[in-house]
Amino acid sequence: MGKTNAERQAAYREKHFKAVGGNPARLNIPLSAKAKTELHRLASVYGVTQRAVLESMLDQAELALLETLPAKERKQYYQRALSLPRNGFGVTE
Repeated sequence: MGKTNAERQAAYREKHFKAVGGNPARLNIPLSAKAKTELHRLASVYGVTQRAVLESMLDQAELALLETLPAKERKQYYQRALSLPRNGFGVTE
């Protein structure tokens, strides 16, 4: 008898997580159509995967933030105890 859908999905995820190496985590979020299009275009123009674009952008954003923080706030950041204004991240309310 063949595999069930759940078994096929589990095998697919296991295979792809092993390909990533290290300790991968799955992220499943809805994006606006605009953000999805931008992500697709960036990946396409650089000839990389969308995951590579996201990981690179996150690395760059974190490094840029860390450069602005004094040592005490960097420690709070790593402990997830630092809170900054949301508008500094392009969010307006």
